Amino acid sequence: MLREAGRPALLTFIGTALIKFATGIIGIWGTVNIYFFSYLKNHSMEITPTTNSLLLLCVTVPSAFAMMASTTLSKKFGYRNVIKTCGFAFAILPFLINIKLTTFTLGLFYLMVPIACLSVASVPVLNCLWSHFPKHLNKVSGSAVLFFAVGTVCFNLLFTFLVNPIN
Repeated sequence: MLREAGRPALLTFIGTALIKFATGIIGIWGTVNIYFFSYLKNHSMEITPTTNSLLLLCVTVPSAFAMMASTTLSKKFGYRNVIKTCGFAFAILPFLINIKLTTFTLGLFYLMVPIACLSVASVPVLNCLWSHFPKHLNKVSGSAVLFFAVGTVCFNLLFTFLVNPIN
């Protein structure tokens, strides 16, 4: 499949792999949320047992609408522009929680906006990949999912080693 692909198709495959690997960091929320909530609770912010559920609920709805709007946005602004903008926002916005970490900024800059960017960019990324490999849709789609899963595993291991190197 990749051997007979031309340079643009190969670059698209590599780009998709890198994007999906990087977005695998979303999968570590189940590991890192306890550290964020512990920090917030120790700094006199109210954290209840439902805080995580409410944050995830507040993320799910905008992400669903972002996913539905992704094709329209891509046709209007171009696939490349949408993917670049979403990739930049996905990479930069989580650092904004360092300005003032609150439950609101955590939910907005670490969850809502990056996951909405992932939702907006995921359809154009897959459309670009599929346009280069029309005879191998299942293989390239599976590869994209594989890179997302590998990214999640790697980021989970990295985070665990950073937080608790002795473990």
